[in-house]
Amino acid sequence: MKTKTILVLVIAAIVAISCSSGKQMRTFGEEPSLKRPAKIAELNANPANYVDHDVLVTGTVVDMCRHAGCWVEIEQKDKSTILCKSIGDVVTFPPDALGKEIELQGTLMYDPNAPGYVEEQHEGEEDSHACPAPVIMVSIKGARVKGI
Repeated sequence: MKTKTILVLVIAAIVAISCSSGKQMRTFGEEPSLKRPAKIAELNANPANYVDHDVLVTGTVVDMCRHAGCWVEIEQKDKSTILCKSIGDVVTFPPDALGKEIELQGTLMYDPNAPGYVEEQHEGEEDSHACPAPVIMVSIKGARVKGI
């Protein structure tokens, strides 16, 4: 009897620990498949080396589209940031992604003539608004966000 009680307590403890250890990751779009994250500072310093290549960017969502969730700005611990945008609003994020850890995979795009901002109108919106169109950005294929 004592052995069964101990076994039940051990199993209950394992289940409790596994359920509470870190929040789950929620996937948006394709599941990221790359394993080695890029350094945002390196992508920003040498974008021509990464143009049209898939990259994995990790960090914290520090800003995002408040209209459709179609772009996020990711910051790494060294304070370097990069804008990641869903072309055609294929991948969108809910407002509670702001402040969360993210692993995002996409294609690096570099356009030295980018205007900075463009007027866009998302599906279901009556008015257009300014959306970022930066020189360097990642076109989102998919992401995992922790804690949503």
